[in-house]
Amino acid sequence: MKVCFYKSNGKLNYCQSTFKLAKKGKWTVIATDVKDGVKFKLSFTTSARAVGKVAA
Repeated sequence: MKVCFYKSNGKLNYCQSTFKLAKKGKWTVIATDVKDGVKFKLSFTTSARAVGKVAA
């Protein structure tokens, strides 16, 4: 997965250029040093169902 970040007006600001593999049963750091209040969405490489937890 990768993260896309959005401006306060809702317009896309930036998407990470590469995807990171998040394996079952392991915590995976996708982004660091993200400021409080920044809007983001997770982007997946597939449309298949994904289940997990996010610590933001």
